[in-house]
Amino acid sequence: MEARNIAFYKFVKVDEPQALCEIFQALASSLGLKGTLLIATEGINGMFAGAIEDVKKFEAELFKDPRFADVLIKVSYSKKVPFQRLRVKVKEEVLTLGLPEIDPAKETIPYIKPKELKEALDRGDDLALVDIRNDFEVNHGTFERAINPHTKSFSEFPEFAKDLKLDKEKKIVTFCTGGIRCEKGALILRRAGFKNVFQLEGGILEYFSSNKGGAHFSGKCFVFDERELLNANLQSDSEE
Repeated sequence: MEARNIAFYKFVKVDEPQALCEIFQALASSLGLKGTLLIATEGINGMFAGAIEDVKKFEAELFKDPRFADVLIKVSYSKKVPFQRLRVKVKEEVLTLGLPEIDPAKETIPYIKPKELKEALDRGDDLALVDIRNDFEVNHGTFERAINPHTKSFSEFPEFAKDLKLDKEKKIVTFCTGGIRCEKGALILRRAGFKNVFQLEGGILEYFSSNKGGAHFSGKCFVFDERELLNANLQSDSEE
């Protein structure tokens, strides 16, 4: 069975996360999906996989909720479902940081689309790429000349931003796996005084999807499922 893999998130106010948890748990379970969905008052963050048509049914139901109608779904395919079980749970934050003043539901940093970034890199535009991911992820692959914060966890990123030695007017483009860490990371950079910050829409996964061959990216992208590493064709080593 070919599996459809999706990754998605949305920072938006969720008044009753437990009620939403029960709805999504029942829906995903009825469709036989596996993966993880985190729900908090700040939004949702999920990765699911299953039979192609079943995953598409989940997406259709997700889009029916006005809060999630504009969610960007990052899609890839695999020969089997790369998750062992289904987890839908409520947490304090869908992206743990512990800084309530960093709230992407209230303040959003502008996006740059994957094709726009590639064109800018093709031209050699003067910009700084900042990898928001942790060191072990960066070591598997990243954009050429990207800045590595050398963090072990996302909670260390504010300290990196505070000490980042770049001109405050420099154009900065942040990126991560699927985009969620950039939502908070780019805000942290703005709070650190950087005035010209953008975030790569959809992260590396959407960049690979939009730019076949993954120009300007060296190595592979680490993902948090059994595939572990995806190449620029969004395939794991066993499926190349």
